Amino acid sequence: MRYIETLKQHTYTPNDFYDYLAGVEDAMTGDLAFSLPKLEPIVSEANHEDGYAVEVEVALVNTAGNVHGWYHGTKAIALTATSTAGTFAIGDGDQGTTATANLKFENGVAVLALAVGGTWAADDTIKATVDNDDTKIMAYSVKKADHALLTVDADPAGE
Repeated sequence: MRYIETLKQHTYTPNDFYDYLAGVEDAMTGDLAFSLPKLEPIVSEANHEDGYAVEVEVALVNTAGNVHGWYHGTKAIALTATSTAGTFAIGDGDQGTTATANLKFENGVAVLALAVGGTWAADDTIKATVDNDDTKIMAYSVKKADHALLTVDADPAGE
């Protein structure tokens, strides 16, 4: 049993405090990873006349999937499209096939706006790399490379 669990049983401090300490303890042992979604719009969504825009949440988590709410910092993200005709933009940036941005984490979570344009085909992707410079958190490498952030799926038959 973790020492923190013993303290919970014999003190009058709120459990949220001990959960916070357990997260910091996990980080001190290197239990850190970036969690990114896997978006899968269909071709007709990706090529919609009004565009396809989504907010992407990136979180710093432990292996149990709990967000490290103590973390506040900035990490770079780089996105690259494999599409020959599809483009995207981060926030209000210019449409292109590559883009970089700084993710500003607050309480372990950062959000970026992704807007897709151009013409996308089934199996086109946008790959994401977080912290390519490997700047480390608590002396541990947390870099996540070549994550399939967005993969366009074929429209269902009959559409």
